[in-house]
Amino acid sequence: MAIDPAGELVFVANSSSNNVAALSFDLDTGSLTPVPGSPFAAGTQPLDVTTDGFGRFLYAANNLSNSISAFSINRSTGALTPVAGSPFAMGSFLSRVEADPLGRFLYAMKP
Repeated sequence: MAIDPAGELVFVANSSSNNVAALSFDLDTGSLTPVPGSPFAAGTQPLDVTTDGFGRFLYAANNLSNSISAFSINRSTGALTPVAGSPFAMGSFLSRVEADPLGRFLYAMKP
């Protein structure tokens, strides 16, 4: 699960259905509402998601397709759009993904 830096959006990797759910978060009530188009297709068995430090992009570590799905985040709606060329091939059996706070590097980890 990942929360955007503004605390308004929540993203959840759904490993059994190969997608990522995007939900808007109401700070006053604590309620979650799916954003239009959610869930969004990812690679096979996404296990972890993270946003960049500015909340512009979301990344999903796809365990069984050995890739990282990258999405741009629409700040108005919360909808995700795949980045050109995504998913990107990576090493095998990815379990975690983290972005550095300045958005310069993305780290992919194995179990």
